[in-house]
Amino acid sequence: MHLQFVMYHHSLPLQTHTKKSTFLSHLFSINKYIINTKMAQGNLKLKSKGPARITKKQQNPKRAAPKIIKPKKQTAKEAQKLTKVHQGQLMKSTEKLIASRVGHLELLKGTRREIEKENKGDKKKK
Repeated sequence: MHLQFVMYHHSLPLQTHTKKSTFLSHLFSINKYIINTKMAQGNLKLKSKGPARITKKQQNPKRAAPKIIKPKKQTAKEAQKLTKVHQGQLMKSTEKLIASRVGHLELLKGTRREIEKENKGDKKKK
């Protein structure tokens, strides 16, 4: 906040005041200068802003994604590249395995132990 403060020292007498009334009159003249100070940029214009339009993004802000720190050393870069390749291959083989088994699901009657007993009985007969 910058104030314009103008006061002329020549207009004020430098002697000491004996009478109370003259002293007070000089005090009021100093106060006049202080009261008439204005801010350099002018008066503040305080108006309340109307409600802003709320968009969908403002209502549901996304959570911050985890920061990815890439390696700087060459060996670390190669290791990360290899893990990425192996991870991709692992996912591919897992999906292939699951897809092959999905077509061969069967509903079996009885518990696992009962089915194993039946299988053992069939093998003994043969």
